[in-house]
Amino acid sequence: MDEIALYAEVLTAVAISERRLTLDELDDALGLRTSASR
Repeated sequence: MDEIALYAEVLTAVAISERRLTLDELDDALGLRTSASR
């Protein structure tokens, strides 16, 4: 189930973007960014 939720997050981010997402944007969509890494 966790993988499906992550996939849904990526699909949502892609759907609302008008261009290709950067790796940083994908990381954000997946919740991989922390305040220390920004």
